Amino acid sequence: MEPLPSMEELFLLTLDELEEHLPYLVSDRYGSHALRALLITLSGRPLKQVGNKSLLQSKRKEYITVDGASGLSGEFASEVRAVPESFAVAVQKIITDSTVGLDATALRVLAKHPTGNPTLQLLLELEFEISAKAKKSAPKKKKKKGEEEEQEALQDQAESLLEKLVPGAPASFSDEKSPAAEFVNSMMYDVVGSRLLETLITHCPGKIFKGLLANFFAPRIHSLLRNDIASYPAIRVLQRLSKEDLADAVEKSLPHIADFVQKGRFNVIKTFFERCHVRQATPSLNSLLQALTSALGNDYKHFIPKLCLLEDKSPTDDDKKKSFQPDEVKNKAALLNHGSQLVSALLDIPGSPSKAIQTSIASLSSAQLLKLATESAVTSAILVKAFSTPSQNPNFHKVLIASLLPHTHELAMNQHSSLVINAIIAAPSKGEGISVPFHAKENMMSQLERHERELRESWVGRSVWRAWKGDMWSHRRHDWVRWAKETDPEAARVAAAPKPRVKGEGKEEGKHRAIGKETKKVAAVAAA
Repeated sequence: MEPLPSMEELFLLTLDELEEHLPYLVSDRYGSHALRALLITLSGRPLKQVGNKSLLQSKRKEYITVDGASGLSGEFASEVRAVPESFAVAVQKIITDSTVGLDATALRVLAKHPTGNPTLQLLLELEFEISAKAKKSAPKKKKKKGEEEEQEALQDQAESLLEKLVPGAPASFSDEKSPAAEFVNSMMYDVVGSRLLETLITHCPGKIFKGLLANFFAPRIHSLLRNDIASYPAIRVLQRLSKEDLADAVEKSLPHIADFVQKGRFNVIKTFFERCHVRQATPSLNSLLQALTSALGNDYKHFIPKLCLLEDKSPTDDDKKKSFQPDEVKNKAALLNHGSQLVSALLDIPGSPSKAIQTSIASLSSAQLLKLATESAVTSAILVKAFSTPSQNPNFHKVLIASLLPHTHELAMNQHSSLVINAIIAAPSKGEGISVPFHAKENMMSQLERHERELRESWVGRSVWRAWKGDMWSHRRHDWVRWAKETDPEAARVAAAPKPRVKGEGKEEGKHRAIGKETKKVAAVAAA
């Protein structure tokens, strides 16, 4: 009986079957998904990586689970997998065979193809990974002559795709009429092609990036960031800038912060703040905050209402009947998403940025807080983060929970705001910078108990009831109090605990009391 082939052999045999059809599969509507899945498997990249989601899954992706499957399968899918060495050769072969018959013009057409572009992104990214691994392992290992020749051939082939896209780079970038410069300029403002340019900027070697920065992005970074399409490649550039280059980009963009706010480029502003915080560019960070405050009305109180669209009036029934415009709905959802992400990013930066957001949250009315908690997942995440972020104002969390307390039941029954309710019980009652009064937690739990039946009828309500340990509150109140105070710091819990009486201490107190009584009696007799 012949032995069955191993999984390694089966994957390689699959590649042999697809080899002659690779150029066709790159741009095929259905075949491209199979090709991308095969590339991800052979490369050993995590299957559930965020960057792979759009490459492997369609918008109508079905989430199918298998009964009895191991619970650790999700953890394995998010880790880098060890693959045989033959898979690296197979990946390089796919890259070469997929683009072997494509010239510069065909590659440019493929880069703007809705189906071919994601596959080309993956091929280019894997090419950079193979090149980086080859450079790291070259000086460490002494290989045999045959392996050295094979590796050199692979390196030559790995450079072919990048060389086809931007021939002669980075030296050719300085010539505006060169194919490399024309390719970058043509991809910059294309809806589909700009995504390939993002991949190139994110993963290219340093010398290529410096050429792109000097010739295309640095001189006009402020104008590119204002464009609907070119802003995304420009954001990728900001994420790789050094401290000095980032400060220069901030200085050029400061006069245009108001334009960014007006056009809804909140993701651009968020990237500026995050990168300045990472690079520890404090002067640039303060200048950005000052410019953003000026653009939002010269008051910290306007941050949340304007960035999270709380000032917009909800459409009436008559407005809904007049017309249905899905583009406007999508644009508003994108603005709300980007604005909320900017607020969350500012909360993560200690100092003036987080103080500005906390001041704005504290100034919101009860109705605005309710809308912020229930409108969407990104807006409720702001309040969740607010309860886990230290504040310089000791009354910040007290004011926040006082505004939410009357709406406890309504918040607990909503999918988004239920996370805010769960964040309250997880916050310490006496902590450094975070303080949610314990009596407020008890009042909130009392309101949840009044609506226990309604909470149990909803899966969201059951989740809140479990998070707050409602059954323990109903039957073992002392245990609930002890559990609720476990989130407090150790020093605060020790100080609040009753002190044990030392042996003999009670007798000494009794003696002192007896002596005191006798002294009072003697004084009374003497007075009589």
